[in-house]
Amino acid sequence: MKTAAVVIFEGFEEVEAVAPVDILRRAGVCVKLVAVGDRLQVCGRSSITVCADALFSEIAESEFDAAVLVGGPGVRAAASDARLIEFFARHFRAGKITAAICAAPGALCRAGVFSGARVTAHPSAMPEISNADIDERADVVRDGNAVTSRGAGTAMAFALEIASALEGAQKALEVSSSICYTPRL
Repeated sequence: MKTAAVVIFEGFEEVEAVAPVDILRRAGVCVKLVAVGDRLQVCGRSSITVCADALFSEIAESEFDAAVLVGGPGVRAAASDARLIEFFARHFRAGKITAAICAAPGALCRAGVFSGARVTAHPSAMPEISNADIDERADVVRDGNAVTSRGAGTAMAFALEIASALEGAQKALEVSSSICYTPRL
């Protein structure tokens, strides 16, 4: 069974975390929702508290088939943790699916994680991206093992692209159909 870690932190964008967790689990991926900090309960940007499966400190040395960093106003503070950046950098270097949405691609690009890759991000994060090829119009970009997306409104497409990368396009289409979601082509 494929595995994925979806990383959240205080001030995370709730829909950007819940959509990938839900879609990947529907696709048969074993997903761990991982909290940065010392508490499993994490409050998002819209004051929705989510209970994570594990603390980042408990899984920092683990390897997953996919590592997902969500966005939100707290992403820059979370990305100031060198261990978190190394976690994503290690997965990217190993060819594992490394995914980021909203402001998270900017935070990872700033740290050199997506160097040379084609990426997209929330417009507010575009100035942070200097070492990657920016696609300002795409909702979701998959370039090799990098999967990036623009924000909360593109979270479902982002989640389905990760599912496709891990379990194949057919499985992603099955999940999409089962939830009555029609991807934009």
